Amino acid sequence: TEARRRAVGHLMLQMKNDGVGLYEGILWKENEEKNWRAFMASRAEIFNLTKGWQTNIRDDLAAKAFLVKDRKELAGVPQYVLEDAALAARLSGYPRATTEAGPWKVHFDDAMMEPMLKHATDRTFREYIYGNRKRVAFLGGIGARDNTEILVKFFKLRIQKANILKYPTFADMAFVDKMATKKQVYAFLRRLRRESLPLARKEVQELRAFARERSGKEATIDHFDAAFWRERLLEDRFGLREDYIRPFFQFPVVLEALFALVHKLFGVDIKPEIGHQVWDEHVQTFRVRDSETGAMLGAFFLDAYRRRGKKKQGFWVQRIYDYSVALGVPREGPRLPAVHVVGDVQPPGADGKPAVMSMEQVAKLFHTFGGALRNLLCNQEEGLVSGTKGMEPDFQPLTPHLLERFAWDEHTIRSMSRHVQTGEVLPEAAIKTLAASRTFHGALRSLRRTMNAQVLLDLHEQWDPEGSVNIYDFSKMIEAEFSAILPRVEDHELCSLALHDEGFAGGAYADLWGEALAADVFTEFEAAGLDNDTALREVGLHYREAVLAPGGGRAPMNSLRDFLGRAPAFLPMMKHLGLADDKAAAPAADGDGESSAAYASAMPQGAIDYEQYQDVYEDDEDYIMYEGEEPEYDDAEEKDEEGFDEDNEPWNPTARQPPPDA
Repeated sequence: TEARRRAVGHLMLQMKNDGVGLYEGILWKENEEKNWRAFMASRAEIFNLTKGWQTNIRDDLAAKAFLVKDRKELAGVPQYVLEDAALAARLSGYPRATTEAGPWKVHFDDAMMEPMLKHATDRTFREYIYGNRKRVAFLGGIGARDNTEILVKFFKLRIQKANILKYPTFADMAFVDKMATKKQVYAFLRRLRRESLPLARKEVQELRAFARERSGKEATIDHFDAAFWRERLLEDRFGLREDYIRPFFQFPVVLEALFALVHKLFGVDIKPEIGHQVWDEHVQTFRVRDSETGAMLGAFFLDAYRRRGKKKQGFWVQRIYDYSVALGVPREGPRLPAVHVVGDVQPPGADGKPAVMSMEQVAKLFHTFGGALRNLLCNQEEGLVSGTKGMEPDFQPLTPHLLERFAWDEHTIRSMSRHVQTGEVLPEAAIKTLAASRTFHGALRSLRRTMNAQVLLDLHEQWDPEGSVNIYDFSKMIEAEFSAILPRVEDHELCSLALHDEGFAGGAYADLWGEALAADVFTEFEAAGLDNDTALREVGLHYREAVLAPGGGRAPMNSLRDFLGRAPAFLPMMKHLGLADDKAAAPAADGDGESSAAYASAMPQGAIDYEQYQDVYEDDEDYIMYEGEEPEYDDAEEKDEEGFDEDNEPWNPTARQPPPDA
């Protein structure tokens, strides 16, 4: 079967990258023993460096947390953030800290950073917290909590490891288990940059003009200003204020709407299980059953509320175990999957009112539960490729992004908005505006994500640790190519990224790639009618059967062709990111001879001509190879702007200077 072939192939690839072939070689090749010993020494050192890397980040985050005693510094910060900061102060040894009088302890996790950068009116304060967050585990290149030395060693050891295994670069080694090829990803990121950068520059100009209008003087937009002025512009243009929207999203109602959506799409019932022993009073246990047969499909723990100082911050999912026939019990059938679903929702207040959420937190909850569905709705009998095991890392983000996209749909927003005090539904105008705000000023954020992916890809592909350009200068030169706002030389975010994880380090593009696939898949649900429950169920069950049920036992392109009836397309990603209108981003079915004419006639004046590009999702028998030709260039200047050298290879940032208008 395909699943068994993939399981064997996955194991063989793992063994190859673990150096099994080197060990075999020393039995009959004397010169292989040196490579074997060097490889094992590299693995051991990477393991030890990983511990130091994570410890430095954790310790520096704790060391950089600071106490605020003057309420004026926190002007504009929402009440719920002040409550969290006062709680953090009490946990840090200030038992009399209150929300109203302080003091307040500011931490650098997303739960505090995101709302503070969006709402704090003190620009100096925003600059301080932004700068400190971007310099976590960087102390000038030296120091007990500085990751610079470890960072350089990571790259040296990965190059050594890849070369011993006969890979040209570590990037080549990282792509052997991906859906995309390296060439595809370079084309993918290049196109995202081309289409996002002009709009991002316009967004910055608009923010600058709005800030000048509000302040009455010439305004500068820096990285720590963008989120603040975007929020003010959103309030001014659409009347959307977070303090108005947030009380409409009670956590219990949002959770109920999430489960109802999963029932509507995938035909499963999610019910709470009472009586299980759990580690906290707020942790809940749920069982998942098929709606038609009533058969048990799996179970999960939901640990939704923030417990500062007691659990890892953020929204995330972790599997406990996967579907397995071999590990099942004869009288009870296969072992069913189980997962942890962890949230970061502020706990209910002492007044007994339910916890409320921002729309961004709602989207994160949907995204996280999408990750859980990859395991819960899998029934792959080959245990080695069950759930996400053996699944290509850049295919894994598909379902989380798909469910997150549904969170922003008007029908979903309507179903989960109930005011915490009055029980009223969010007004219809506000629902439509909130749904539309998903893509408001989205080019700047898309460009930032694209830049991060390009930086890590080029570092692993092109940077020479023994060369004359240090790792920070190299990354800043790439950032300049992707920046609508000039990069800050004092920021060193590389030191706090998850670069100890080789999967992330070599595949940071994967989240964008999975989001592009999700945008295309979502068009199938749109075509069925988002208000047509029967049609949605039909499409959702097809998705469950084609994509979720096989887990890692089926090639991604086979699953997508089965579900879509065609190869996946890139164009819906542009609509999803707000870089194109609905018509311009509509995908064409295989064999649609009038697609070029349809796109050309549908495009408004000044829209991007997508037909000039080759689609990045070309495939061959291995479902991942890129066979398209590179776009033709009329002159050397245009060719240089696209970042390709004479041999059509990815650009080398050490050979050129940042453009003056970057």
